[in-house]
Amino acid sequence: LQKKYGDLGITISDNAMRITALGAAASRIGAMELSVKDDGNLDKLRKLKELSLEVTLDVDQQNDAERLIGELSKKYGDLGVAVDRTAGKIVRLNSVAANLRELSIKVSGTEDADKVSRLQTLSQMPKLDASGIAEANTLLEQLRAKYGELGLSVDTARGRIVALTEAQRQFTAAAQIIQSGNDPQKEAHLAQLERLKQLAEQEKLTAAEQREAQEISNALNGAYSDLGLGIDTITGKLNLAASAQDKFNEAMKAATLGELDAEIAELESNLKELQAENEALLSFWNNNLWSRISGRQEEAQKKIEANGDRVMGYRQKLGALQKRRQALLEGKPGATTGEEEKPATTEEKVEAEKQRRRAASDNADTAAKRVAEIEKQLARERKSELENEIEDIIALRDEYKQLIQTMLDYEKSKPDREQDKAKIRELEGKLAGADQTAKDRIARAREKAARKMKDDVASYRERFQESEQSVQERRAEAAQDRKIDETLKSDPAAGQQMLQELIAHYQKEAAAAKARFEKELRDAQADGKIDDTERRKLDDAHSAYARSESLADKYSERLRSAQDGTLDAADRASKTQGAFLAAALENLGESSAADRTAKATETIVANTKKTNTLLKKQNGMGTFA
Repeated sequence: LQKKYGDLGITISDNAMRITALGAAASRIGAMELSVKDDGNLDKLRKLKELSLEVTLDVDQQNDAERLIGELSKKYGDLGVAVDRTAGKIVRLNSVAANLRELSIKVSGTEDADKVSRLQTLSQMPKLDASGIAEANTLLEQLRAKYGELGLSVDTARGRIVALTEAQRQFTAAAQIIQSGNDPQKEAHLAQLERLKQLAEQEKLTAAEQREAQEISNALNGAYSDLGLGIDTITGKLNLAASAQDKFNEAMKAATLGELDAEIAELESNLKELQAENEALLSFWNNNLWSRISGRQEEAQKKIEANGDRVMGYRQKLGALQKRRQALLEGKPGATTGEEEKPATTEEKVEAEKQRRRAASDNADTAAKRVAEIEKQLARERKSELENEIEDIIALRDEYKQLIQTMLDYEKSKPDREQDKAKIRELEGKLAGADQTAKDRIARAREKAARKMKDDVASYRERFQESEQSVQERRAEAAQDRKIDETLKSDPAAGQQMLQELIAHYQKEAAAAKARFEKELRDAQADGKIDDTERRKLDDAHSAYARSESLADKYSERLRSAQDGTLDAADRASKTQGAFLAAALENLGESSAADRTAKATETIVANTKKTNTLLKKQNGMGTFA
């Protein structure tokens, strides 16, 4: 019978010597027997099935069961069972993979097998888009119509195929029973079932929600006796918030009663005051002859009429407050707030809950996307430029392949006569070439990074060499300046000659650098672009020109300073000689002309020798005759 109709849910217990019902775990393991061909693995599977029938497993049996599950899972994939060491037995796992595996054993025909295979592919995707969700729902509906409840559903908010819990299975089965019926209240009953499902998924229920759940459950079970919806569907939730809610309600009731009593007392006091005022207005003093003559009676009547309107208003308010107080004591809805509450319909509650969950899901999705973006940005900052570029190339390749595959799947899903074979070949070619294109791009990125590294190293080396050369040039220049200073002191004429030679040398170098710059510029312009080598040559020529001109200007200034110093020294020497001659003539007194001339000549010669010696020490000028 199993070979013809599949798993029957029963087995023969060798220990009890009787036919027994299979548990959830044993039933799942037994369903695999038809797909296991190898005798050794079949024995392992049967041994595992025997262990799953045991009420309690000892430690050795638990270890043996885990070993068998591990060995069979390696060959046949997820079995959908595991060892619960706390309970000491094998339990059935509620997973998507296990449910699809169980379904793949049930289905018959290649078409249904392909549908299950497609569902397995969709279940492995991180998140389904709108088309994927629609496709998964269609496949599940088609298979569910043929094979019954599958234990699977599509979570549209998360974009995933999910396994149904036991409660969800119960609600799904109930929904199918209602859908298949002809009750005119079918849509209302489905809305009630959806509301009951929402209540079952809540962590806590208020007292009002507890009553609502009980009322819906009773109504649906009354309309559909085979639904089996008991209040245990939402076990553990009916009494969680009851005591706290009751305390809160009592506190609110007491506070509202106090407020109402105070307002009622104030209104009653106001009514007594108005009554006393009216009695005074109706007294003799306001209704005698003099009152009628003076108009006082008419004024009193107007006040009484006004007070009558106020009394009516106070009494209306008082009646409303007393009515609300009575409603509060009877526990009627809206009495606490003073509003006439119109209870929401089941459909309105269902829709409100859907909107709340949709908003919460949207907020969570938005937060998750933003967190993912931030984490991706932080990860990129920790990586090198090359690593990020390679990652971008791979991401683009994967996206490209996924888009091509989507187009290819759509084209292949058409009937054979409607398929565009040329387009299919083109898409398959693009899909096959995507990996090689990505590899080529990654190789180029690595080459580019290597060139950049090489260029960076060369640039740093060149900058260091330039700095080193600059230091050497400054040192050579400083040594040259010291030599010029020493020469100008020891031999001014030789120092000036040295400066003239340096000026000529640097002017010649500047001219050569300028000519080289113009030649390099012409060569660079010849092909319409300037590469890195040409740019370096132009920079070198420009730097050489600027340095040579700067040094030529510097030493020209030094030469002028040296020449100006020589002329000043000569002028000072001439003035000194004239002073010596005048002093010598003045010292001759009244002697004869010949004597004075001879004595003056001796004095001049002596002074001339001193002057010559002084000039040599100062600036190296020639001697006077």
